[in-house]
Amino acid sequence: MASVWEICIIVIITAIDNALLAGVLIPQMEPLKRRITVIVVAIALAISQVVCSTGVDYFIRHTIFRLLVILLLAWMSIRVLYTGQSRYTSSVFATTVRLFLFTFVGNLDNILWLGSVLQGDRLWITILSFASIPIFVCVTSLLANQIQKQWWILPMGAGMMAWASASITFSIPAIKNFVERLDDAPVFTFQCLMTVCILVVGVAIRGLIRNKAPK
Repeated sequence: MASVWEICIIVIITAIDNALLAGVLIPQMEPLKRRITVIVVAIALAISQVVCSTGVDYFIRHTIFRLLVILLLAWMSIRVLYTGQSRYTSSVFATTVRLFLFTFVGNLDNILWLGSVLQGDRLWITILSFASIPIFVCVTSLLANQIQKQWWILPMGAGMMAWASASITFSIPAIKNFVERLDDAPVFTFQCLMTVCILVVGVAIRGLIRNKAPK
């Protein structure tokens, strides 16, 4: 079982990672509605993280599950780059559900990480997941307010998901062993290349959309 300090660090990193994605995707809303949405999403993510992390050991053994996570994370990275912050307006409930689903998908890599470290330990993951809710709320609100002023937020959020997708890809035993037998470059180099490829696709799609948009 991992130490409490190690679990604490992982959960804090996870909360900030989730908040980065939520801050990028949350639409323009009234302050009160945004606060309600962020708090509800934070609680739902904490619950889903506890539930999924303790059972992920079973799924992580299946390559199909890993491939699904890889594709979802890559798609999320590309989507963040070519759409940016959402502009649609809808009810608080619809926005909350949509934001939770997208953030949950973006959190799958962290769930795999937590599950592999904790190995079924529910006590500390439950305590620390709920303790990290204030971090998620504060960072999400800060990023949502600054996203129009700070251009680096979108690429950073997309890059984190692209890196997570690449990391899971090269953690698959068959792929990892194949790369290690090449002796041309370390696995880290291939992870970087895959991350860059995902980001390039996102930038290219964004460029195409902007060129087709009416002026």
